[in-house]
Amino acid sequence: MFNCTVSFYQIFYHSLTINHEL
Repeated sequence: MFNCTVSFYQIFYHSLTINHEL
């Protein structure tokens, strides 16, 4: 469950990074 949360956080953070770059 913790691993799933971390994965979700990484995807969310990565999405924000891509959105910021664009």
